[in-house]
This record gives sequence, C-alpha cells and structure tokens, in this order.
Amino acid sequence: MTEWNYLKRTPAEGYRIAIVNPLTLVGKELASILGERNFPYSNIALIDTAGDEEGTLTDFDGAAAVVVNASDEAFEALDLVFFTGPGEKNEPWLGRHHEMGFVAIDLSQPAGLHDEGIPMVAGVNDDKLNPGAGLYLSAHPMILPVALILHRLDRAFPVDMAAATITRPASEFGQKGIDELFQQTVQTLNLQSIPTEVFDRPTAFTAYVPADARMIEAYASAQLQSILGTGAPVSLMLQQGALFHAHLFSLFVVLQEPAEEAEVRALLEKAAGLEMADPEQPWSTLDAAGKDDVLIGRVSSDLANTRAYFIWAASDNLRRSSALNAALIAEELVARFGPKPN
Repeated sequence: MTEWNYLKRTPAEGYRIAIVNPLTLVGKELASILGERNFPYSNIALIDTAGDEEGTLTDFDGAAAVVVNASDEAFEALDLVFFTGPGEKNEPWLGRHHEMGFVAIDLSQPAGLHDEGIPMVAGVNDDKLNPGAGLYLSAHPMILPVALILHRLDRAFPVDMAAATITRPASEFGQKGIDELFQQTVQTLNLQSIPTEVFDRPTAFTAYVPADARMIEAYASAQLQSILGTGAPVSLMLQQGALFHAHLFSLFVVLQEPAEEAEVRALLEKAAGLEMADPEQPWSTLDAAGKDDVLIGRVSSDLANTRAYFIWAASDNLRRSSALNAALIAEELVARFGPKPN
C-alpha cells in the first residue's frame, strides 16, 4: 500500500495542498471555501495545467499567490491536490498521484472518464474513504443533489425506483459558457447572428437534449449507483437549458410503501445539506446561487400513485455540487486518517 504524504505528517504540521487551475469558476469557489472553513493547510500551491494561468497574481485566503506551471517541482511533497479545469490537461498528473505520494480529489471529470478513483458525495458514502486510496472523484454535479435526497429518503422510506430530469446551466462550461449564453441572449434580441463556439446550437430562450447527453448520463448513472450502493434503479435524463447558474432538478420517486406527504416533507426538512422552501414562496434557480445547501422548492404526491412523489430542487453547481463537496471530502479524509495539526 502506498504511504501517502499526508500520513507522514506530524501533529505540529498543517497540510500541503494545491489547487490545479485555480482561476476556473470551480477553482475560485474552492479557494474561497477552503479559506472560509479554515482548512488546516501550511502551504498552498496554485498550479496551471491548462496553459493559460501561469504567472497570474491572485490571492488565497487573503494572501497574495502566484499561479505556477505544472511541473514535477510544483507537485513535489504535496499532501492533497484538488484538480479542476480541463480533464484532458490534468490526466498526466492525476496518473502520477501514486508515484508522487499525493491524494487527488478530482473535480475535473467527466472529461477524463476515469475507471480508477472512488466517486464520493460527502455525507452519503463516507465509508468509502480509506487510507489506502489515492484518488477520489467529487461526484458529477448533476447527481449530488439526487444522491443527497435519495440517501435521506431511502433510510426512512425505502425507494423502489427514481427518475430525474436535470437541466444543465451554462456555468458548467466555465466562464466561456456564461459569456456565450449572454452574447446569444443579447444578439437574439437584436436579431443578430448567434455565436455557437461553446454550445453547438442557439441556447438562449430554449432547452434541448445536448449531443453529449448519453455519455454524461451513463457516466453519472454509474457514479450514482456506486455512491448509493442500492438496488433501486435510478434513471437520469440531461437537458441543456438557458440557465446561467445552478442545476435544476425534477425528481420522480416511487417508494416501496405509501407515505404521507407531510412525513416525506418533514424528513427532508431535517436532512443535512437540504433546505426546504416555504410553500408560499417557492425557490428558483437564482436562489440557489452561492448557497451551501440544495434547495428543495416543492415536494408533492403523485395524484395517480400513492407511493410516488415529485421533488423539485435546485443546486449551485459550482459551489454546493462541486467545490464544497470536494472540501468536505478532504476534511473527512484528514479527520479520519491524518494527524491533527496544532
């Protein structure tokens, strides 16, 4: 078994961490969250694998920091490395985590579509953390809310089956996606030609099934099954919508036995990581931006089936479903197996 660098630390030392491609939208959120949560680090490296951030002066936790180019020296003697940005650029370094002794928490997939690595949703399958593993995959953002909701439901009201339709926002493609959706919106209103460099078609004011839907659905479904560890089938359908931020979820759940709507609602209201809307003031995707919880806007029984429920939810795909999940994985990992820095 590889002896990871962080297992060699002494109680007087903080952890040596790195964020790869820290100027991506997810990278910025991750830096902010690690600072807010006072993650016990002693050194932070900001590393560029994409080839467009090297030499940039930025800040981390209130201190100035410079982004350096990916190299053996940059990755040397690190304990935990968070990978964001383009998966194909990260692959060579992810593949060397054993050799270099660092534990990798990857947020850049599914570009790499790893066969290796343990998919994780913090608070759901923390039992999969172990001192012998060196690569954890922060679950695809489109399944994290589904995993949290189904995990909580299944413990009290066993789930027979579930299906989710998920609307993907432009921010899933980074700043370029946000910028192009904005330009499409403006130029559609002005009856001008519409840019389609990020999206393969006009996206403003519409919704459609994207070309990569089947690949993402298959990948996310496999992750979800691994994370939940349940025999209940969960079907996923991805669509692209004219949203700038936050995934939108329409979840249909069939329980094994009938349950009162008030019981289901009360259960979800108490669940960590979930926040229920006031029935008189339902959430929108705008409300999810910057939130650390998955927002549940509606829980309603199916009028045609006493065992079935519709659940409408929204989640900040950059913060709650990506950066915060990765930070929580790291916190639980070092809390369980690492020394406790002074």
